[in-house]
Amino acid sequence: MSVVTHEANDFYGAKTRQRCAQCEGPLHYPFLHWSNQLALCARCCADMKNGLFADFVHVIAIKKLHDLGYKLETLTREQTAWAMERQKKKQAPEPELINFPMERK
Repeated sequence: MSVVTHEANDFYGAKTRQRCAQCEGPLHYPFLHWSNQLALCARCCADMKNGLFADFVHVIAIKKLHDLGYKLETLTREQTAWAMERQKKKQAPEPELINFPMERK
């Protein structure tokens, strides 16, 4: 995988009129090139960055489980907002402060 930043290091992409694998638009510098077949334009890279990297982390975590001998185990990933909301519900509510009047004698 490589980032093609200009024509001097472009051997397969924009010069050969390869198109983005995601949006099928023309490639413009910079773009991501992977294994002579897959190219992604900068706009699609930006759109995919959170999901793609999260998918990589997910696959690697499952592979590590399998490598440890848990062949039938898998992990499910929740949306961050859902996970945060669930965590909030699990936490006990903060105790309220009670204002007791102080008496002076």
